[in-house]
Amino acid sequence: MKFTSRFLLLLVFAVPFLAPPAVEATDITIRSTRQDAATGRLVIAGSGFRPGVSVVLNGRPLTIVSLQASEIRTELPALLPGTYKLALRYWWFDLEQFVVTIGAGSGDGQVAAGPMGPQGPAGPQGPSGPQGPAGMPGVDGAAGPAGAPGGLLVVASNGNTLGTLLQFGAGQPSLVAVQAPGLWLVVNVNPDGIWPSSFPSFYADAACSSPPFLPHDANPVPFFRLLQSVTPADAAGYYAGDPPQWQAFLGMSELGRPGTCQPTAGTGWDQVMLSGPQQTFDLSSFPAPFTIRP
Repeated sequence: MKFTSRFLLLLVFAVPFLAPPAVEATDITIRSTRQDAATGRLVIAGSGFRPGVSVVLNGRPLTIVSLQASEIRTELPALLPGTYKLALRYWWFDLEQFVVTIGAGSGDGQVAAGPMGPQGPAGPQGPSGPQGPAGMPGVDGAAGPAGAPGGLLVVASNGNTLGTLLQFGAGQPSLVAVQAPGLWLVVNVNPDGIWPSSFPSFYADAACSSPPFLPHDANPVPFFRLLQSVTPADAAGYYAGDPPQWQAFLGMSELGRPGTCQPTAGTGWDQVMLSGPQQTFDLSSFPAPFTIRP
């Protein structure tokens, strides 16, 4: 069975869903990427790099300036800030894949914080009054209402708030922070709905009958977990929950679809990976189209 990637992601936060090629590439690993501030070149750190490997960014070959066993440096064309798919390729096989964030993050899946708001003006000082007698302790007052959340809100067509806008994408999906029980998620959104992106679901057994897990999109575990879906019409999304743990899996399926089960053996997904229990997020309460409100 063949899985199709649907991932465009930030900051933060993930790796597209593509079955690795059936070639001997277990010794090639990408640990991190960054853009050199002095030269503007892309610096890829990892291990197992060797001659004959080419570097492809969103399907576009990059010119390799230097290649060492643990580092590759390439020229980087002018790009809009955003998240791009990086692949190390030998002939037509992708040996290793990674997500590169250009202009708005660190390349390790982290989401950049927004700017600090301006400080408000100080109020005038009132005149000093005479000291009065000490009074009796008063009773505790009722708690006041919660203040309005800061930042721009992304609102569904029924008026429900999906989350807070983290990054606006010109000509590409924007990043929205969504709160889940005990943690924060990030999801790709455009005005027409949620933009699908996903990993496979993984299982401890080859029959996919055990509880599913999802891999984390960065190590260490990022502040924001990727909220994943397969199609824009999905009523449920999924994310990697707690506790994160290193483990290998015998079975895999399309996200949230155990009926598409297949063994991981020979796919490249049979290695030990950082993962968490697959958790469900109800998307049915947030129908498109989406709008932005203060």
